[in-house]
Amino acid sequence: MTINNLEDLFVDELEQMYYVENRLVDVLGDLVEEANNDKLSSGFSDHRDETRGHVERLEHVFAALEREPTETRSRVLDALVEEHDSFVEASDEQLHGLYDMQAGMKTERIEITAYQGLLLLAGKLDYSDEVTDPLEDNLSEEKSALRELEGLSKGSKIKSMFSQLID
Repeated sequence: MTINNLEDLFVDELEQMYYVENRLVDVLGDLVEEANNDKLSSGFSDHRDETRGHVERLEHVFAALEREPTETRSRVLDALVEEHDSFVEASDEQLHGLYDMQAGMKTERIEITAYQGLLLLAGKLDYSDEVTDPLEDNLSEEKSALRELEGLSKGSKIKSMFSQLID
């Protein structure tokens, strides 16, 4: 897509987020199965369900803009998935669990930044609440998911796993 104006930029970013959220539904399903910690597995499962809602909200944004939902690949997400897949092949189970947690936090931060950017552009374009409300809801849930992952990373079981790895 050629980007000539703010609307083109907004649509490109929206299409990338649609790709990201759809792809994350699948990735989170894989992480649920791979997690070696029940709390982490449950967190990934809950976030997968939440991510399905993000996809639906983005579809509402496309509808408000009278556009068909379209995906544009996100090289950032593709790189994170590729990095994860390479790591999984070469790591032990405990290290893998810690890696998944930090990869989840990294992904949440990327999503938060993307939604903040979409909202900034939507404001500049003076889009209605039909566009901004779903984006704000997704942003809020991404922030909440990051806080949950950060809380899990401070849990005693995770700390003991980390201690075992560095000893």
